[in-house]
Amino acid sequence: MAARDDDRQLLTICSACHHVIKRVNHDMRTDKDLRDKANNYLESERPYAGETPVVHYLEMLRDKVGFDEVRRKTTKPFKDVKIAAYYGCLLLRPSAVMQFDNPENPSIMEDFLSAIGATPVKFPYRNECCGGYLAIEDREASRKASSRVMQSAAKHKAEALITACPLCLYNLNENGTGEIPVYYFTELLAAALGLEHLIEGGLARAC
Repeated sequence: MAARDDDRQLLTICSACHHVIKRVNHDMRTDKDLRDKANNYLESERPYAGETPVVHYLEMLRDKVGFDEVRRKTTKPFKDVKIAAYYGCLLLRPSAVMQFDNPENPSIMEDFLSAIGATPVKFPYRNECCGGYLAIEDREASRKASSRVMQSAAKHKAEALITACPLCLYNLNENGTGEIPVYYFTELLAAALGLEHLIEGGLARAC
């Protein structure tokens, strides 16, 4: 994160990593005491002050590549497949720091799904915590939270669920109801671009 060129950014693909790195970067930019302590500890010749923008892969697809371009490059669209986007609790909050999307009514993942030809499904629990962080200490609580998410998506006729968080992906698959399959959003991107042979079982067929 020591880049100085204005056009250099740090790209993240995991919402948990994105959350932590972006919040720390914000603190380095706005909290002088913390910044001084961190730079003194690092003994860096070039003190860092949060200059490097932290960008999520979905933001890159939207803002740099453009969803219209993704749509043009899609060779195997998920036509007529109803897919729900699960944001979870890390991408959107705290909204003043993350500035990822509308924290109450986000659309970036639905726009991504539309770009690869799927039919986005909105459901009430798409912004709620799945309980992943509780899985070790209280598996039953984690099971209840993840099951609520999956049941809500299934109730709204979703045939599959996507997420941008590896922990959510694991927890929903491990502790959820199993009513519908859960995928990482990049798996769907790969399949839409004609690379489904790289995915075990063939994602396009699974959906």
